Amino acid sequence: MGLNLGMKKNIPNFLSNSSLEVSNSIYKDDILIVGDMDEVLNVKNQYLLTTYQFSNAPNKFFVKSENPFKNFINKGTKLAYTKIFTQEETDNYTDLRYYPLIDIKIKGSGLRDILKKNKHAPTGIICVHDFTNIHRRDFDMYDNYYKFIKKKNFVKSIKISSSKICFFPVSNDLKKNPFIKYQDYQKFKKFEEYNKDEILLFEKELKSIKNKKNKKKGIGNIVKFEVDNGTYNIYNSEYKNDLLIFILKK
Repeated sequence: MGLNLGMKKNIPNFLSNSSLEVSNSIYKDDILIVGDMDEVLNVKNQYLLTTYQFSNAPNKFFVKSENPFKNFINKGTKLAYTKIFTQEETDNYTDLRYYPLIDIKIKGSGLRDILKKNKHAPTGIICVHDFTNIHRRDFDMYDNYYKFIKKKNFVKSIKISSSKICFFPVSNDLKKNPFIKYQDYQKFKKFEEYNKDEILLFEKELKSIKNKKNKKKGIGNIVKFEVDNGTYNIYNSEYKNDLLIFILKK
């Protein structure tokens, strides 16, 4: 059960629902964009993500910034920029797993009974590399909960209003993104300058992703989870030297 440390809030009694767990691989890049599904899969936001990722055009987000793309995402959008532990030194693929965490509010006699009695949406999500030695049942919250949510680990608070949180790998499996084709990275190309038919095809692809269920395993997949609407805090934390992403409902 939760641990009460003085006046601090009880640690949630988390359990990962194995039926919702997702395994995914991302390639070439270890960046994940996190936000409300409708914000992430909005075509104009996709234009901004692609353009700011590659363009070197001067603008207020690029001035004196160690990481221009990260700075733009976290300050210029409703989305959050996060990174996951990668093994690019050995290969170009990062194998990761998402664990939606159910806060156990009603006791039960075994895992099935607990999950049957606690059907509410996840109030936390953890994303770790497959090789990270972490226990999926309790995630060592007893010892690590306050380490995960240290101020230095905090990335950003995001608002969810579509009842779905979305994890968008920068190296993804989108097939019809017209904005990635533009190769002149020294200047911006305005949204209105792109072919309208290509944009419409891309919008259809984004819409189809919204309606699809998560693949249990894949490469470059965009992953969504149903959650309660509200504000969620995002943290980039370390666990035994591995960088993980920890999401917690505020």
